[in-house]
Amino acid sequence: MRGRSFWLPFVIAILGLAGNIALNWPRNDPLIQDPVIRVALLALTLAATATPGLYSYARAESRYDRSERDRRRREGIDVLRGLLRTAIPRLFPEEQPVSIRANIMTVESDHLAILCSVNMELYPDSEIRLAYGQGCAGAAWKRACEAPMSERWVPVLAPSARVIPRQLRERWGFDENQIKMTRHLMWVLSTPIFHRSAGQSEFIGVLNFDGVGKELRRVSRLKDPTLHKDCADIADFFATELISYGFLRQA
Repeated sequence: MRGRSFWLPFVIAILGLAGNIALNWPRNDPLIQDPVIRVALLALTLAATATPGLYSYARAESRYDRSERDRRRREGIDVLRGLLRTAIPRLFPEEQPVSIRANIMTVESDHLAILCSVNMELYPDSEIRLAYGQGCAGAAWKRACEAPMSERWVPVLAPSARVIPRQLRERWGFDENQIKMTRHLMWVLSTPIFHRSAGQSEFIGVLNFDGVGKELRRVSRLKDPTLHKDCADIADFFATELISYGFLRQA
């Protein structure tokens, strides 16, 4: 694609050179004496002269736009990570924050992929992808699309993620590689993220929390309806940030 972008100014330059040569052709040539042709040749020559500058300007604008989008994306990732770090002690005040991980997954093609995370960098599942209905996050995606409207916001919980491989395959749809990647998980809580506008709700991602290293001091906290409601409220806030920073196009 980049190579093609150089063809247009190159062709115009060649045509401009040809036009300049034609303008300096002996004036007794009947073709060159035609005023319409001379004006066309002059216009072509001027266009060829102006093209390099205009092309350079357009390329600079394009580079600036890409640079600004990249800067905005990096800024957004930093903001989202900061919010995830803040959410952990707010939702689990009695726990050690380092033993709880958090991430935001968004849809890429037909899978959920991690957009940003905290406390996950050294784990093998830091770049895991999940299909529709696969794992807690995939199940939250499926619930957001298929459950009754009053239940679509409800988080999906795996209170004991350390189960035998057969259960991971049958209950959560994991393949062998995903089972190996997630063997360190103690529990998982996945909340659908919706963009709400004009009375409509559109699924845009999943907010995940999970535990590693040791069990929660209060395991019953995971089933607390208040926690689930708090997760849904935080997911709504993340939806606003995702749209604001351009990670998702507003419908």
